[in-house]
Amino acid sequence: MEAKDFIYEFEANCDKFAVDIKRRMCKRILKTLNKTMTGEEGDDYDALGMSYVDKLSIKMQSLSLEEISCGLRDCFCEMIDAEYNALSPQERHFLNYSKCSEDNDCDIEGVKRDILSELYRMINDHYMTNKVQNYVDKYDWVSNPL
Repeated sequence: MEAKDFIYEFEANCDKFAVDIKRRMCKRILKTLNKTMTGEEGDDYDALGMSYVDKLSIKMQSLSLEEISCGLRDCFCEMIDAEYNALSPQERHFLNYSKCSEDNDCDIEGVKRDILSELYRMINDHYMTNKVQNYVDKYDWVSNPL
């Protein structure tokens, strides 16, 4: 086996473990957002039982992050950095080496971009949950936006 093939195989094996680590990181970020951001906007949707992520998933269907809240992407990146720094050395190892084959060096920023993409995907997937769809069906979001 050539060295390059070994590196690709090693990277693929690390990526299998990294998928679950990224998902858990994103779940913790979503939980933190719900805990710290609910009610911050001062709207009446909290009274309906909507969480921050519920509202965010609806808003992201038609608005950019900057339109939703100035600095929201930066907030997400800071939360990813905090989660990354809190990982165990083993978890960080799998994440770092899940993206290393391009120049035989770990692309940590690329890993963090992948985590951000996973976070966006999870928020978009949340939009399709029964809970959020019930809100969408029950209220006219076009004439009464969040």
